[in-house]
Amino acid sequence: MRINTGSFLLFPISDLYLNAMAKVLFFGELKDISGHAELELTAGDLNALMNCLYEKWPDLKSKTILKAINQTVVEENSVLHAADEVALMPPFSGG
Repeated sequence: MRINTGSFLLFPISDLYLNAMAKVLFFGELKDISGHAELELTAGDLNALMNCLYEKWPDLKSKTILKAINQTVVEENSVLHAADEVALMPPFSGG
């Protein structure tokens, strides 16, 4: 829905990012569970994207997943924008 105010258009916040197409990259066992190295998915925020993935592949729910958006690790919900890259990785340990 758009609202024309004469000099500019107002968009409800949900409409601004509702159809953001993000590239989702799967690593490690998450790749094995999904059967994909990458896919494109439309979602407004990270929580919505994850819920969609959990619905498609319920086994993901039991996994600890490290999430990154555009190569920056995120620990909380974030709005997704068109062309964002979301990487889903199992936790890793260093040595």
